[in-house]
Amino acid sequence: MGIFDKLKTKILGGIEKSAVGQMNDEEKAAYEAEKEANKQEVSTNTLSLKYTKEDTNDLEALLVKLGALDDRRIWVGGFLKLRTNTNAKFANMFSGHKNLKFLCVNGDNFYMVFFKDDVISSYKEFKKENVASVNKSPVLTVGLFDKTTMRLEVTKNKQKLNELISLLKAK
Repeated sequence: MGIFDKLKTKILGGIEKSAVGQMNDEEKAAYEAEKEANKQEVSTNTLSLKYTKEDTNDLEALLVKLGALDDRRIWVGGFLKLRTNTNAKFANMFSGHKNLKFLCVNGDNFYMVFFKDDVISSYKEFKKENVASVNKSPVLTVGLFDKTTMRLEVTKNKQKLNELISLLKAK
């Protein structure tokens, strides 16, 4: 979070506090009810599964076994693109699958999945309603309303990328 983001947050918080201070009790209650109605719920359920090195030979089967995929088999995998001036594929060339991240679909739920030690697990489960923005170029960027962002340089299952993006953007 940069200095301007912090400043913006502080100013908006001050404006909101001032506006709420000027409201009467009835207006405050209506404002709080509207604020609660606008909050998007994000599930905290996580999927987790121990895996072996042989399991990583078939990533799709591993994701099905984890429970992150349904019969449509819509998923993409790749490396996180954290800095703009680095090549994620080159930076992770010798890491094998351990630095791969995945975005998967199971029914109405989307999962952000990663490897850690000898466990594959999801670190974020969300629904289409929680998606604030989706951008395909130059890397897949998915932003959620709770400020979670995934920037993924897709290297695995690229043929499903457009189908995944259409699911994320569908109204």
